[in-house]
Amino acid sequence: AILLWLVQNTRKIKQHISASPFMNKSDIRKIVKERITLMSVENKQEESIIVCKKLKEMLEVKDFQTLVAYHPFDDEVDISEVSNWCAERWKKVITIPQSLETFDAPNDGIIIIPGRAFTENGKRIGRWSGYYDALLTKNPSLWTIGVCFRAQIFADLPEDAWDKRVDMVVFAGNTLE
Repeated sequence: AILLWLVQNTRKIKQHISASPFMNKSDIRKIVKERITLMSVENKQEESIIVCKKLKEMLEVKDFQTLVAYHPFDDEVDISEVSNWCAERWKKVITIPQSLETFDAPNDGIIIIPGRAFTENGKRIGRWSGYYDALLTKNPSLWTIGVCFRAQIFADLPEDAWDKRVDMVVFAGNTLE
């Protein structure tokens, strides 16, 4: 099904990978929303499974005690399989809270972060609020992994001074450091 989707949407994928780096964040969020809307539920599930498999392979060899995860929206990669997998291996799994005031991340933690758009070198655009930028500013010792669908990868993205990059981006097409 992924292959069929790719064949049907190759032109759209090429357009969004080569999106202008001079587009503003709002325009990019709209493009990503449209492209994710075009994905079927099955495509999202298949890409989520691939991303989870890659994450588990990476985490298998990584020395960490705590995974900080998110509860996915319908338009985000579903990482619940990874959270369950970590819990089965006696890792502490923390779901990102609504308020950062009460959240102190552990020093040995890995955080999996969603976003609206990513680049190969870890630039990301979030939904709007700057929540993850604030979280990463408050917890700089966390090793960060951005996850997304293929439709969310761009060659370049605008970046503000307060934006925090992720250490690695994982999506169904590749794993990028």
